[in-house]
Amino acid sequence: TTTTPLPTQTTIPVCQTAFWNQTYSILAGSMGTTGTTSTLLYNPYDVQFDGYGNMY
Repeated sequence: TTTTPLPTQTTIPVCQTAFWNQTYSILAGSMGTTGTTSTLLYNPYDVQFDGYGNMY
């Protein structure tokens, strides 16, 4: 039998016109502070946007 090796990176769908920008802004939470309130984030790992540009 043969096995297919797992990919080393997951594929994340991105629109074809996306480009890398080296500047950033903190949109939620604060640098170096964790929490469980709506103004702080606890172990964030992903960001999603809906069709209206709302961030989740």
